[in-house]
Amino acid sequence: MSYYSNVNPDLLSRISLKARNILEVGCGTGSLGFAYKLRNPQAYYYGIEKDRIASVKASRLLDNVWCGDVEESSNHAFKDQLFDCIIYGDVLEHLKEPWSCLKLHSSMLADEGEMLACIPNVQHWSTFANLLNGVWPLEPHGLFDRTHLRWFTKKSIFSMFTKLGFVIHEVKPRIFAPEKAEAMMSILSPALKKMCIDPEIFLQEISPLQYVVRAGKKNTHLLNIDALSTINPPSIADVRLDIPFQALQSSPGISCQLNRDQLTISSQATSSDRILIWQRPIFEAKPDFYKKIKKIVDLGYILLIDYDDDPTRLIQHKNSDYLTFRMAHGVQVSTPGLADLIRKFNPEVHIFPNNALSLRPKRSRDASHGLRIFFGALNRQQDWLPLIEMLNSCLLEHPDFWSFSVIYDRLFYEYLQLPEERKSFVPLCNYQRYQQEMSACDVAFLPLRDTQLNRMKSDLSAVEASTFGLASLANEVVYAKSFVNGETAALFRTPDQLGQILRSWREQPEAAFDIGHRARHFVGASRLQCHLVADREAWYRDLCLRRDELTQALYERVPELRDC
Repeated sequence: MSYYSNVNPDLLSRISLKARNILEVGCGTGSLGFAYKLRNPQAYYYGIEKDRIASVKASRLLDNVWCGDVEESSNHAFKDQLFDCIIYGDVLEHLKEPWSCLKLHSSMLADEGEMLACIPNVQHWSTFANLLNGVWPLEPHGLFDRTHLRWFTKKSIFSMFTKLGFVIHEVKPRIFAPEKAEAMMSILSPALKKMCIDPEIFLQEISPLQYVVRAGKKNTHLLNIDALSTINPPSIADVRLDIPFQALQSSPGISCQLNRDQLTISSQATSSDRILIWQRPIFEAKPDFYKKIKKIVDLGYILLIDYDDDPTRLIQHKNSDYLTFRMAHGVQVSTPGLADLIRKFNPEVHIFPNNALSLRPKRSRDASHGLRIFFGALNRQQDWLPLIEMLNSCLLEHPDFWSFSVIYDRLFYEYLQLPEERKSFVPLCNYQRYQQEMSACDVAFLPLRDTQLNRMKSDLSAVEASTFGLASLANEVVYAKSFVNGETAALFRTPDQLGQILRSWREQPEAAFDIGHRARHFVGASRLQCHLVADREAWYRDLCLRRDELTQALYERVPELRDC
């Protein structure tokens, strides 16, 4: 059944997170739909699957599955539905008349909807290798699957969709083992020259094993977004830029690029709208800097600042009268408190909370092993020091029940009065490792003192923990604004309250599991990127429409920029 259980990441990333009704033709065991619904739980995901065993498995994961041959009956259960997205993952090549199937389903596609398909490329280098040796393999799956009835190249894919009236938004090549394609081109190079075939074009056509096609009924206006982040750790850029970009690019017509070292901006004329997002820069009131920003504006970019920390703690911002915010078209922030502060210097401010991209699959919890607590944070010593005595008191009462996973903060690790085998330490790591450590825990420890700096912070750590079903054990600062004590988090104000929570969980660990379960549901209902993507795209496109107006306001705030 593994053939029916694979998830194609290039398809998953292109199913719009704005979609509400989705149909997958040939849904297998429902793996793709299950992965998508972790990103967009409110979507209604339908499946059609011919294999009975696979369809039974899919029906446990998807909202509705019809078992049958999509070509044998046009009166299947979903024929009267309108869909935002219809998906064919390695299906069209198995159909007798894929053109007729596409035509039928186009009538089931909403006007703003999209067709997605993954289609094998018969022009792949392995086809030449086999034919030159007089072989046509018959395999259980893959390019030479014995059940393939139709064969496609890039040109014939374009032809099939355009003749049916579709507008092709993207054709994404899926390339594996590119060195073998290059070797085949080298072997055939003399013949290519004699046949007047461009070797570079030929290489592009024989390299992809498959093509992922995005097509719709209407053209989309292109929106290009560049971003620059040079701050450490890189996970900060992951949260504020890379993950939201993944969500944005699920919609057609949007291209995003995150640059982590330096940015090379394009001076070429383009018909697309252009946005440049700069994460936490410090602008200087110097002629060279004015010229740099003026060049960005003159090239047609909307310049946005992304800021999710308290800017008042940096003397450079104060000394320049917060030039960083005044010398941009707009600013995006993570919290209302930051928005109120920055609107004093720039009225064009939008709040995008730090939401997660996806829930994580539910996992069973076993109280017999006790509770494992996750702590991973930068510069939190002053936050946890007032709590460490009470924390250790609870740990020492039942050292075999508690364990800890600590990231970065070596001093906290050393202060924990637990046996070495009951605690682990990981130095500063990438975001993937951070999430891996978190996923193996039951509780997230999130201490924050009540300071102006902390009040400006977001509740991201609790949101991330909740996607795994962890219970957040946190100060009321920040977290009480979105999480409910005793329901979706365990919140405390004093060390004694922290001790009460830990001792109650020692007696009833299932209470922590219940909080984690409810927190996961809360995040799935309101704190994923799917809940922001429409608002984010709308704001960006609106900024582009108002570019002249915003640029004039920018020059009024910073006259030196206009005159440089």
